[in-house]
Amino acid sequence: TNTLSTTFDGVDDYISTAQISLLSVNTISFWVKNSSTSQGTIFGDVWAISNYSLYWVPSTNNIYFRLGNSNSGYWGLQVSSGLLSDGQWHHHCLSRNALVLNYYIDGVLQTNVINNTLNSASGTETTIRNIGANSAATLPVTASLDEISLFNTALSQANITDIYNLGTPNDISAMSGLVSWWRMGDGSTYPTINDEIGSNDGTMTNMTSANFVTDVPT
Repeated sequence: TNTLSTTFDGVDDYISTAQISLLSVNTISFWVKNSSTSQGTIFGDVWAISNYSLYWVPSTNNIYFRLGNSNSGYWGLQVSSGLLSDGQWHHHCLSRNALVLNYYIDGVLQTNVINNTLNSASGTETTIRNIGANSAATLPVTASLDEISLFNTALSQANITDIYNLGTPNDISAMSGLVSWWRMGDGSTYPTINDEIGSNDGTMTNMTSANFVTDVPT
């Protein structure tokens, strides 16, 4: 069962992780709840410009993604007004096959791509380091995060619909290609965020056990 999530204050909270390489075919899945219009980093990337792989700006309804290739190209998406800051839980999923990116929110493909200049060869890998701040531990996010998972496959819309599960997270441990699964409280003891599948445990930084809260998607 899913009973806990983790809150981030947008000041200095983040979860430190090792650098994780997902190569060029992968999926990033997470649940997020936010009522702030402040911009922030969902996932850091030590090799990317601005040190982030996934970043959002709720005030303008934009989401940005960069690859770990140290160039200035990026992919950008604009979603419906308020969707990133309505104070409700939403499931986000970025499925990548080389330079083809598909982003889903609550199982719905988002189509308003506003920039697609990744400037990279198709083999450039997605790399992640840190959750909730960039790899330099700056540009933190203000939000609650839950049930974060990484895959080394590009999940289909049907797969993503299964994860969304009509708004209630379920057990994904048997899904093909699963590399890491952080349940963001469930099964963890402060300050460690257990990776339930792999060996990429995270460490809560500038946080306390009070950052575990009984507020989860249902």
